[in-house]
Amino acid sequence: MSLDAISPSFAGRAAALPPAAWAVMRAVVFALFLRELKTRLGGRWWGVLWALGEPLAAAAVLLGLYMLVHAQAVGGVDPLLFLVSGVLPFQLFKNLVLRSMEAIDANQGLFAYRQVWPIDTVLARALVELPLAPGVLAVTLPALDSPAHH
Repeated sequence: MSLDAISPSFAGRAAALPPAAWAVMRAVVFALFLRELKTRLGGRWWGVLWALGEPLAAAAVLLGLYMLVHAQAVGGVDPLLFLVSGVLPFQLFKNLVLRSMEAIDANQGLFAYRQVWPIDTVLARALVELPLAPGVLAVTLPALDSPAHH
């Protein structure tokens, strides 16, 4: 299926974009990225801690519930390792998808400017969310290798 069958206007616009239009799109996505970053993190370091701590807090709640119900490892798999390697990446992916879906509605007023396309808002929001997953895992995985965990 070609892009013409899905959206003739987008396919025609994307194929005919001169290099200057790509530069405009990069500038728009960068500006939207900065706007989304400030909105998501609140412009303070507490926002960064919240963005990293929110998935960890959700995993801690799930771990607590699991320990209340089972209180032992199933199949020899450490529950904390299971959460970090399975549930945490799922939560981070889910957040990326859900926040990207909301990007068009949240930035509806910007579409009055002809340089701003809906895909720009989705890309900008995804670029804000994507670095959070490696950040959370970079905080969590070394903790699993610590002597306190063994």
